[in-house]
Amino acid sequence: RAAAAIMYRGNNAPRYYGNHSCQLIHCQFSILDETTELQPMTDESGRYVCVYDGDLYNYTELRDQLTARGNRFFSETDTEVMLRGIIDQGADFLKQTNGMFSVAIWDNAENVLILARDPLGKKPLYVWESESGHVMFSSSLAAFRVFPDWRGVVNKGAIVQFVRTGIIPPPLTIYRGTRAILPGTLETYRLSHREWTITAYDAFVCGKTRRKITDEEMLSEIDRALSIRLPRGVPTGLTFSAGVDSGILACRLAKSNYP
Repeated sequence: RAAAAIMYRGNNAPRYYGNHSCQLIHCQFSILDETTELQPMTDESGRYVCVYDGDLYNYTELRDQLTARGNRFFSETDTEVMLRGIIDQGADFLKQTNGMFSVAIWDNAENVLILARDPLGKKPLYVWESESGHVMFSSSLAAFRVFPDWRGVVNKGAIVQFVRTGIIPPPLTIYRGTRAILPGTLETYRLSHREWTITAYDAFVCGKTRRKITDEEMLSEIDRALSIRLPRGVPTGLTFSAGVDSGILACRLAKSNYP
């Protein structure tokens, strides 16, 4: 039932992983390597299991660095890079990432759950601790509604924030008892102690530039942003909105002769 509630987040049949301590569900949407990107993804030892949603733009560079540190890879996916990077370096690995993602890793040996979210918070990740003592996490609040302990009480404070600012800022969500993982953080939940450890690895800070950016500089930055986001060897489409931004992107793509 929880998988059915989040099927809109992936177009393939959901896959499961489970034992006496942890249950994982993943609705697949493969792009880079459909033959080996099956999730939940387990490392070769069987100790670590990962579910991941996102796009790691610099995953090839990070893969090369991890290989130089002695890591072995068995797929061409950024999922495995994220898994092995966090196992190898923890939050320090996430400081090197460039992308949008939410990720969960379960450690079978230590009964530890690791959750992390990208610095901008582009990919959603929510946590709910039920009255029965279970810890749930999901990319959608809809997955929580199928469980018997779910109450679905609206958070009035979140409503006030939405009316005032037009958003519900994390960690608040629309429901009481749930929270959003803060952008740029890695959280660790140790089952034996039933406690969370939160590490802030990055933060996006808005500020004023001291000088005017030229048109050439802006176009150069747009080209750079496009180049790291275009998938390799995969047909790509551009969806147009009513804004000027999609028109600019189309013009820059045409100029670059990208197919």
